[in-house]
Amino acid sequence: MPTMPRRLFLVRHGETEGPSSLRFFGRTDIPLAEEGRTQIRRVQEALAGVAFDASFTSPLSRARESARILLDGRGPMPRVVHAFREIDFGRIEGLTEAEIREREPDFYRAWRVERTSTGYPDGETLEGFRLRVVEAFDRLEEEGAVRGTALVVAHRGTVRALLSRLLGPAGWDRRDLLLGLGGWMSFVENASWEVERISPA
Repeated sequence: MPTMPRRLFLVRHGETEGPSSLRFFGRTDIPLAEEGRTQIRRVQEALAGVAFDASFTSPLSRARESARILLDGRGPMPRVVHAFREIDFGRIEGLTEAEIREREPDFYRAWRVERTSTGYPDGETLEGFRLRVVEAFDRLEEEGAVRGTALVVAHRGTVRALLSRLLGPAGWDRRDLLLGLGGWMSFVENASWEVERISPA
């Protein structure tokens, strides 16, 4: 009997009390807002027929609570993967874009105007962050932990990094696959990982 191909679901956490749609929260542990819980309940409804064999989450509470709501007792308890936390934004952590432009004009110019920035002031580099996430996923693969139908609940940046692992380096820049708050996508593994469905939220 042929084996079923593996499937992988990537889910971005819901809105936070910040709110995260306006401020750059990375390492800061901001809890979900009620709006975020509602967003994740919609994901739960959309994936009601999916049985998960393995699940993983960022250690940050906005992702852990999103995973608990989504699973709601159906499937294994999510395994916390510390390397799946969001990028460290350094000095711009918690700021709005307007505040960044005012307080960090040199960085802002390189980041938004010249598009030459490779990371964040006193924070992580983009490549260092990407490698952190990819190497953690590879370790899970080596353990055989990413099995059957698996779920990862994390952050926008974490999802981007995983896209570079699943779809190759160009996956990092796939703007058509960027997830909004409470967005999700699924992949199926045939000869390689392929996008199956996407609900960007």
